[in-house]
Amino acid sequence: MEYISIIEKYMREIPESEVKPGDVVVYKLGLAFAHAAIIVKWPEHVIHSLEREGVHAGHGKNFKFGRLEKKFYTVKDEWCKEEKA
Repeated sequence: MEYISIIEKYMREIPESEVKPGDVVVYKLGLAFAHAAIIVKWPEHVIHSLEREGVHAGHGKNFKFGRLEKKFYTVKDEWCKEEKA
């Protein structure tokens, strides 16, 4: 629950139909949402890190993560405002 609460501090949940590059997909592993990937092009291309394997670019619905429950997030509007010079 702590993992999701940190994500939700800066991001808001969106439906899969609204996913764009730069958004995040969070996968439920066991009892908790505990693994995330940055979306490049959903579902064809995501970037994520795996312990002992490093950073990977891969398919968002591959055999390892494809059947897992997912949530999608985008950055909250308040974090996207341009700063005035």
